[in-house]
Order: sequence, then structure tokens, then C-alpha cells
Amino acid sequence: MIVKENIENFKKRYEEDYSGLKQTLGVDNFAFEFRKLDNGDNGIIDDFSVEKKIPGSVDVISKDFPVRVINERAEISELILNIKVWR
Repeated sequence: MIVKENIENFKKRYEEDYSGLKQTLGVDNFAFEFRKLDNGDNGIIDDFSVEKKIPGSVDVISKDFPVRVINERAEISELILNIKVWR
């Protein structure tokens, strides 16, 4: 279960301090997106997702995780979290 506010804070930190966040997490380059469970690629939730230009000459590892997100009204959404990492 992921709290919606935590996703928003993480996205904000990604956009404002990408280098520091990478160092804190101990990872190379990465991006993530949340999408609706039943809508595939067309269901990307922009408020929760980030975009990063991935160079064409790198190997990208991508993994999907089913997650539940709870908002401030205790409503739960079932989503897919996709994380991409590359060097």
C-alpha cells in the first residue's frame, strides 16, 4: 500500500533534485510511471509519473509492480507501477 501523498512528494523530489535522489537511493538513472490496472499504456497517471529521456545506446531494465494507492479519503486504487533503470 502506497500513500498518495508520498508518491507526490517523491515525484517532486525527482523533479527538483534528481541527482540527490539518485545518490540517496544508490541507483543510476531511473524513471517511473503509474498506470491504471485495466487500461495498459493508455492509462498513465501523469500526476504520479515522471518522464526522462533515455539515451538510445543503453540497456534499459523495466519492471512492473502491482500496487495499491490510498488517498486522503481512504479510497484505494489498484495500479501498476513501472520502474525503468539504465546506466
